This record gives sequence, C-alpha cells and structure tokens, in this order.
Amino acid sequence: MSTTRVFAEAGRAVEGAARGLHTHNKKKAAKAANKADDAVSGAQLLVTASGGVRDGTASLVDSVLPLVSALQAVAKIHPWLEVVVNAFQVVVELNMRRRANDRKIGLLIGSMRDMMESLRSLETVPAEKARAVNGTSIKTRLEDLVAQTAEDIKACASACDVYSKTRLLTKVLRSMTWDDLFKQYIELFERRRADFILRISVHSGLVLEDAHHALQGIDEKVKELVRTVAEPSPEEQRLREIVERKGGAEAIASDDALLREVLRAEPRVAGDHESELNSDSLATVKAELLESAAEAVERNSEVFRRKFRLQEMKIVEELTRVSHAEGDRIIESVLDGPHNAIHNPDIRHIWADAGWRGRVKSRHFFSALYDHCRGLLAAARSAASAMPSSDTAATLKLLNLSRLQRVAEAIDVDATGFITVVAVNQFTDSRPESWRRAFLLEWIAYWAVGWEDQMTAYRDKIDEIIAKMFYLRRRIRMVDEEVLEIYLRGVHEEVEALTRAFRPELISVPPGLAKLFLERENAVEGLETVRYLIDAPDTLSLIIGPGRVEEKIFPTLYLLLSRDLQVFRLCQTKYVSPEELILSWHSLVIVCGEVNERYCHLKDVFEYRPDPSSESFKQFAYGMFAYWHDQKKLWSLKICEEDPFLEIPVNEEEEAPLDATILNFPLATDHLYPPAQESVTTHTEEASVKLAGILGTWNGFFYNELDKPGASMYSFNLRPADSDGLASYIARGCVSHRGSEFVITGNVEHDEAGRPIYELWLRFVPSHYENFNVYFRGNLHLEGSVFAGVWGMVKNDMPNFFQFRRISPELLVCRPPPEHFRMNQAAARWSFALTAVHTEVLRKLSSTRLLEQRRAKRRQWEAFLAGDTNVDISELFRTTTYADACYYFAVLRSRNVIHKLPSYYCDQCDAKIMGARILCLECGIDDTVDFCDKPECMGVVVRLKDLPEPHLPSHDVAKLRAIAITRESGKVLKASKAALSRARGLLDRDEQLATRRQSSMSTAPVCIGCARIVHYPCWFCSDCEGSSLRYIYH
Repeated sequence: MSTTRVFAEAGRAVEGAARGLHTHNKKKAAKAANKADDAVSGAQLLVTASGGVRDGTASLVDSVLPLVSALQAVAKIHPWLEVVVNAFQVVVELNMRRRANDRKIGLLIGSMRDMMESLRSLETVPAEKARAVNGTSIKTRLEDLVAQTAEDIKACASACDVYSKTRLLTKVLRSMTWDDLFKQYIELFERRRADFILRISVHSGLVLEDAHHALQGIDEKVKELVRTVAEPSPEEQRLREIVERKGGAEAIASDDALLREVLRAEPRVAGDHESELNSDSLATVKAELLESAAEAVERNSEVFRRKFRLQEMKIVEELTRVSHAEGDRIIESVLDGPHNAIHNPDIRHIWADAGWRGRVKSRHFFSALYDHCRGLLAAARSAASAMPSSDTAATLKLLNLSRLQRVAEAIDVDATGFITVVAVNQFTDSRPESWRRAFLLEWIAYWAVGWEDQMTAYRDKIDEIIAKMFYLRRRIRMVDEEVLEIYLRGVHEEVEALTRAFRPELISVPPGLAKLFLERENAVEGLETVRYLIDAPDTLSLIIGPGRVEEKIFPTLYLLLSRDLQVFRLCQTKYVSPEELILSWHSLVIVCGEVNERYCHLKDVFEYRPDPSSESFKQFAYGMFAYWHDQKKLWSLKICEEDPFLEIPVNEEEEAPLDATILNFPLATDHLYPPAQESVTTHTEEASVKLAGILGTWNGFFYNELDKPGASMYSFNLRPADSDGLASYIARGCVSHRGSEFVITGNVEHDEAGRPIYELWLRFVPSHYENFNVYFRGNLHLEGSVFAGVWGMVKNDMPNFFQFRRISPELLVCRPPPEHFRMNQAAARWSFALTAVHTEVLRKLSSTRLLEQRRAKRRQWEAFLAGDTNVDISELFRTTTYADACYYFAVLRSRNVIHKLPSYYCDQCDAKIMGARILCLECGIDDTVDFCDKPECMGVVVRLKDLPEPHLPSHDVAKLRAIAITRESGKVLKASKAALSRARGLLDRDEQLATRRQSSMSTAPVCIGCARIVHYPCWFCSDCEGSSLRYIYH
C-alpha cells in the first residue's frame, strides 16, 4: 500500500474522530486545530527537506545539529524518546568524525533526519496531557516503534561504517549490492516517518486534510532519493568507465590480470600510510568482492557496537564538561570587541589591552603573555600580593620565551603562526575538571614543561616495551612466524622513528608543580571499549579526541603496545591466533597514518609560512617528526652498530598477572584440531539442488606435475554462502604445514551437457600470502564421493590435478598413490584394504610398532623442515593425516627447527631468501649486502649501485639462520666481527705453532663435525663463548 493511500484513509478516519471531539469540547477543538497547523507546517517542512536531495550533502551538518538539539528538548518532555534521540545523535557524531564523508552515506543520514524531524511535533504535546480521548497514551502508541527505530538507525550506521571502510574499487564492482541495501534503508526510514506522523496525528485528533495534500508527493520523493543513491560520484564514475571498458564487473572479478590492472588505476588518497599488511594485495580485494554486504556488516557488527558505545560515553562526558564550564563562567561587563568572546578573564584582559582583533601573530601574543608573567612574578615577590600557590614564583621562572613557544604549539593547533579567539578558548576550556577553578598559570606551565616531562616518561616506557618484545621474540610460539616478524619490523621502524626523534630538554620541575601535573592524566580512554582494535581513522579520532595528534600519540602507542606485550607473554605458553598481531599491527598502521597526515600538514604549513625555516619544523614537538620521512640516518648500519638497542629480560614474577581475556580471537589450536564436521544432510536440506553434491566435508591433496602431493593434506567443510555474495559456497580451514587459516569460496556452472562444474578459489588469512592462492575446478564422481579436477596458481592456467574424497583422513593416508591405480587398479584396491585393516588393528591394540612408525614419521618431518633434500616429500605428505601434520609442525617449530627469511632477497639472484642468509661484513653503508647460501651466489663478484666498491668472494661473511631485522643488524654485525676476530686469532696462533713444531699437531683446531684439521676458509659460531677450538667448523 502506498504512503499516499495510507494518509488518505487515515485522514478520513481522523476527520470523524475530530468531529466527535468538536462536539465534546469546542475549546479543545480549537487547541487541536492549532496543533494541526503545527503538524501541517512540520509536514511541509519534511517535504521541503526531501525535495533537496539533489543539492548535495554539504549543508547536512547545519541542518542536523539544530534538529538534534530540538529533539533533546522534546526528549525531556517525553523521556521514552531518549533511546532513539540518543541513537540518532551518536550516529550523527560518528559521521562527523569521518575524514571524507561519502555522498551516499550523507543521503542516508538525510533520510534519518527527515524521519526524526517528524518527532518534533511532540513538543506541542505536554507529558501530563499525552493521552487521547480513548485513554491511550502517546507513549503506548509510539514506544515500541521508537525502540525499533533506534535499532534500525544503529543497523544502518553499521552498514555505513563498513561502506566507508571499503575501498573505491570494491564499491564500484559491488555497487548494485550496496545500492540495494541503502535503498532498503531509505524506504524504511520514509515508511517510519509516515508512521510517526500518522500515529501522532491520530493521537492528537487532528484533521489531516492539509497534511494529506502536503504529503501526496512522498512516494515520488522516495523514488528520487533511491535514484540519487544509485548515481555514482565523479571518482566512482571514472573508475566505472574503466571497469566497463575492461568487460564489466563480473569479467574483472574473475580475471586476476584485469583486476590487478584496474586496481592500479584506482585513485589513491593523499597521505595514505601503507604497510606490508595493508589492503592493497590482490587477495584482499578478491576477498572483499566475494564477501556479501550482509556478511561484511555482520563481521563488522561487534566492532561497530564498541565504537557506538564509545561515542555514547564521549557525548555524556562532553555534556558534563560543558555544563560545568557554563556554571563556572563569569560574565563580566567589558568594552565591546573581539576579546569579549574570550572565556578566560586573564587572557581576555591581555587581548583587550593589546587591542587585538580576531587573531594575532603567535610571537606578539606570547611576548604579551611573557610580559604578563613577568608582572605576576614581580607582584608575587612583593608583600602586597598574595601568591596563588606556594610554587607560583618557581613556576613563573620556568616560563621564559623559549618555553612559551611550546605553549604556542598547544594553542596554534594548525601551526599557522597566528593565535585566534577560537583557539584560545579551546586551549583554556580543555583544562582538566580538577583545574577548572585553578589559576591559568599552572595550565600554561603544564604545556611549557609538564607535557614534555610526561611524554618523556611515555617514550621511555614504549622503548622498554619494545625491548621486552625483542627479548621474548625467540621464546614465544607462533603458528605463523611471518606475522610476528612483520609486526616487530613495523613496530621498531614506525614507532621508534617517533620515540628516537623525540628530544626533550632536561628541566627540573618544582615538587608542588610536578604533583599537580600528575593530576593531568594523559592516558587515552576508550581503547578498552573497542578492545584495542582501531579499525578506521574515525575510531582513532573518537579515542584520542580533538586536537593535535602529537599530544596523545605516545599515550596511545603505550597502551596499544602494553596490550600487545601481554599477547607476547601469552605466546610463551599458548598458540595465539595470528589475527591477534595482524589486527594489532593494523591498529598501529592507522595510528601511524594519522601521524603521517599530521606530518604532511605541518610540512606544507611550514613551507608556506611567511618565515619558513626547516629548523623550526625539525624542532616542532621536540623534534618528534625529524625522522618520519627520512629514516636513513636513524637506521644506517653505522648507527645500528653504535646504538645498543637493548633487549630487556621479562621476569614473569615481576610482571602483572596475565589475563587471557585480552585476546580477541580463539587460540590457534582451536582450529588446528577442529571438532567433528557438520553432516552433509543438514546442508542438503538448506541448499539448492545444484549445490547439494558439493557441500560437506572433503579430505584430499593437490598434486604436482609428477602426480604426487605437492603439499600436506587439506581438510575443509563446504557450506552455502550468503545469497547476495558472488560466491555460492564457502569453507574455512587451516593448512597443517603452515598453521595458517584459509578460506575457500566457489560457484557452480554447467557444461554443454548440463553437468555441474564447480569452480573454487582458496586464499589465505591473512591476505599477505598472495602467492599461495589456489584456483581449482572439477566435477563429482562415484555418486558424489569423489571431487576431482584441475588446479593452478592462475585461474586461466590449471596444469595439475587434485582429488578430494569423503573418507576419513585416517583411511585416506592408507590409499596408494594415483599412479598405482592407473597401473593396476585391482592390486591397488587390495593394497588399500590390507593397509587400512592392518593400521586399524595396530591402533586398537596400541601396538608399539605404531608408535615406532609415528616416531620415524616425526623424524622425517624434522629432516624435511630442516631442508634435507633426501626426504621423499611427496610420500611424507601422502601418508600423514591433517591432524598429525599439525602436531609435527607445532612440535618442531617449538624446537626452532624451522627457519625462513621472508623479508630479504639475494643481491645476486634476486630470489627470496628462505634458508640461511649470508651477510657481508665488509660491504654496506646504509643497508646490508645479503646472499642466499647457494655457492653460485656466494662465489661471484657483485656490483651494486650503492656500493663504492664491488663485493668480492674473499670478503668475510656471516651466516644467519634466524631472521635479523634492521634493529638487530648492529648487534649481529658486532657479534660476528668479534667472533671473526676470535677465530682468526686462534687459527693464526696454531698455524704459527705448527710452523715452529712440525711434529706436534695435537693443538691444531679440528672440525667438530668431521674431526679434520681446520684451515681457511671456515665457519666459526658467534653464539658460543670461550676460546675452545671445538667451535670451529668447515
């Protein structure tokens, strides 16, 4: 039923009620008529607001904020409205915090605004007279609808939150899905608006004829809004044209080469801060495309719920602060002028005496403020003046012109070199609650010397946490070490670029003032509410509040790293999910992104100021940004060798008790050994007929070009995907030999004969395993018990085959290789039956032979993971169940048997170093010269652009079997050179002794491996202490 028809029928019904009311009481009818005029005016206002949807959303804030204030006044009359008014206010505040508001989100907020506008008519309905003729209260009519509307507003805001964090390319390729979702919310809010007006009008007994005529075009307005939502922005239109030229959304989503090409054409946001775990990988984009809008909103629901709760807390806090500020403000009669708008009387007096207008140069303002402080100091020394506090004189002595410059940074947030009335008010009003009645002098002193002192303390704490993390690095258990290395490398390169650049002045603060400074808590509130996960810049803004990033960057980093240190400590005894550190690093990336944004702003401002000075920028915020975009000086090899970069031992007895509730994800062992899989019959009943055959549990292998398993067993359970996604079915699992989670998505097609063909895509979580993506396509065989086909790393090139079966993993490992079945099927089947029965008998008898077999299997895995090329890898994969492979891998990793270096490349062959890393001890200025351990790479002359002289095979080198990131380079170089000096001294001494006493060779150094006498060249262990010759190797 259309909205127009609803109002027509409602109008006729209410007119009858109005006539009865007129007969009952003419005075009440007159009052009702007045209310009707108000309602019609409000309805006309709603229609006018809806008619301007094409005028853009630039004035949205101007129209929404007054409405929020009006609705708060209505909620005081009708308290049951608070639930929806508060929800609307929180959503508006969250939207205002976004750095770039999307036009479509603005339309949704505008639709909410129109709906909420209809509730303003309740301000004419007094609470004590909120009952209709039949005795029904307005609360009874609207309370349930109001509560449901609040939930709808939150759900819509959650969808907007996901959409705002979605990259532009995904928005374009999935535009139909998102547009449909937004259209549903627009139609919902317009229906809800009509319901509110109808129920309020029915309750008030109003004649709706005029309202009916005013709202006749509401359906057309809704259609116009819906059409506007579907219109792309200029950026989206340009990208959409590129997509259309490449064949459309479906063609790009199914072709990696096209998707990568379009991805490069996607416009970038200036100032974006990139990281190794950022969302630029092809796998991440494909994951976003395959995930439905409903799934994305559901995944984000908990994150948004925390953000929503945090914004509620901030609103309550701000209301409390404003109410106290208004109560404390003293209104004085002063001469007319801009200074009249200044809240603080002391600064107002300075401003008025100087005759300044709306703004003044910083140096003039602080010269006047310095003179004011000097006058206070002179007055404090005289007997006629009472000092505001016992430390006033000492405080005034601290406030010289150079330190007042630090106060200028706190007031002049934009660093323009000018102080405005608004900036002064923000500075004085930002005092803590306990300082509200305090003399302004202490607040100025805090920014002159106190903030520096507190940030220095936070900096030292951050450095201590990082040192403890590097100490724990070799002692913790991670199912995915690569995530750990990326996290630590990012922390030390990004965070230490700030802490090591921060150079405070050493100032002695008077005890009384220092105690007062302690009351100024710089701790950042809200991180616990969002469980230390910062998903977007607007969340960070919500946490640290308005103002300069540098003001609270160190407290924020300290709290984030403190929580991560607890995760590191938990990793000593538990296998924590890699997602813990991945999302922790994503939070740090967002924080560093805001630092980068601030850096770019300050850089531009200082370049275009009338008095540009590079030194002024370097000294800004005590030099915090000095290394931000120029880290060569910070991480050069010379600096790394000279700087100790301490590792602080972690004594668990002295640390705070561990609390596993800080984890946001289940332990990795929870999915290493998953519970029994769901039965396929459950899915068959729920899914369509075309998916019934593929759903359920599968175990099997991906075979290489030699028809042998190329990896350990894969086990997964396919289930139906959400209806609005690009995938028809989905599965999750874990790779046993990596301990990393993967996701499988897929679709079903039909060949010319009508037979179903299943196409699947396997990607790893996290998505930085782009090289491990697998595409496979196949059919069902043997009445759906076998799923077989071809697979490859590229969708259009699948040269190898795969085979998955519905039998248990314990039976699958007893099955002979595929080539045995091709050679002699009968013999292979007989061998399969005998092996399965024999294995089952040994298992039931708990035979020692079975234990010996498992021990031998573990030793094979140990040899394989240590790089032994004599191990038959394919046979090892084929005969190991998924659960056993998980177990062997976890045990061997805990013994540090597995080594990989994912972050370094050989300077000779440019290949990724996956084993031992050879580091030249004689080459390198800003960076090291690295090689893999292949003889053909180590034994050649290498010329590099940054090297003044070529690398020679005769150079001294060090072999690293563990990852050493930039921070540890100096320690490794020093230890290697010390070991080299020690070994060379031992060898030279024994050669001299052997020359003088040819007959005695008992003291000659021998290899501890083969016991032969050692000569140059040889290896010497740098980790072993002492002068014993048993540490020398061939």
